[in-house]
Amino acid sequence: MAPNGTLLLTGANGGIATGFITQFLKSPHASQYKGYYTVRDPASASTLRSIVEAPNPSSHEHEIAALDMSTLASTRAGAAAINKRVAEGSLPPIRALILNAGVQDSTLNFTPDGIERVFAINYLHQFLLVLLLLQSMDKEHGRIVIIGSSSIYTDWWPYSKNYHTEEQKMAFTDIDEVAKGKRKIDDEFEAGQRRYGGSKVLILMFM
Repeated sequence: MAPNGTLLLTGANGGIATGFITQFLKSPHASQYKGYYTVRDPASASTLRSIVEAPNPSSHEHEIAALDMSTLASTRAGAAAINKRVAEGSLPPIRALILNAGVQDSTLNFTPDGIERVFAINYLHQFLLVLLLLQSMDKEHGRIVIIGSSSIYTDWWPYSKNYHTEEQKMAFTDIDEVAKGKRKIDDEFEAGQRRYGGSKVLILMFM
């Protein structure tokens, strides 16, 4: 029986993703939807492969595919490949797009595009991916799911120590300042926590 749609999961080789897939394979929905599990490098996705290729009574149809979200160009290329597949009918329309890919850096790093890496991968490239894949979503039942984080709660005790001023608790006051990593002060680890929490606030605001 042909799948009713595609479940597209980004960052599919990580801990949260593999936990989700393990549970999904136990559900009756696994046989109804095709899993399109994306990773930066399929050749290194040994954990993911061991889960989806293990014997399972659900007869879950799946693919492990490359989707490099580290640059704007690679995100566009990955989305274009998916859109092409859906348009030609070799991949069912996307029933669920689960935005799981993400990074957390304790040092300040930049993408080849010159954008602060956590902001780029956790927010900007996710934003771009969603817009590009809208044409391939199931027009009636399609859903977009984001993976949140408790790090958005700046006053909660596990994270409050990372914020030294009220201004730091704001996701941004100047988007260029965030994108270029100019909010850094000499508290490397705490600054990394703030960047991660801020990126999660921004993707929530987008949704």
